[in-house]
Amino acid sequence: MKEDIIRLLEYYGYTAGEAEEDIIDYALERSRQYIKNFCNISVIPKELKSLLKEMAVGEFLKLKMMTNPEGFENIDFEAEGIKSISEGDVSISFNSGTQASIAAKYTALIDRLRDRDDELIAFRRLRW
Repeated sequence: MKEDIIRLLEYYGYTAGEAEEDIIDYALERSRQYIKNFCNISVIPKELKSLLKEMAVGEFLKLKMMTNPEGFENIDFEAEGIKSISEGDVSISFNSGTQASIAAKYTALIDRLRDRDDELIAFRRLRW
């Protein structure tokens, strides 16, 4: 499962090193425990395995962004995005505040990976 999480991290633009395997384990266990507590189950069903991996990726990225943001050099938060191009009398305008918007989009992605309660509700059991 750890290898799947490392592949997902690469897909989202983060290359994890061997030194970060403990953090991946922590994020995986934290996500696993969250699912068990939320659904009131002791074993995670196979239908939730991919969700568990995505939640672990979100948890890992959130931890890394909060504690050590240097690992995000593959993600260009300072890229200038082109807003519009005109052909007559050549005019190119760029988005202002692009750095903040890219970082905000990445943060929204991380939050979406972590917050999956709407998908977990189908597996929830009543607590007596």
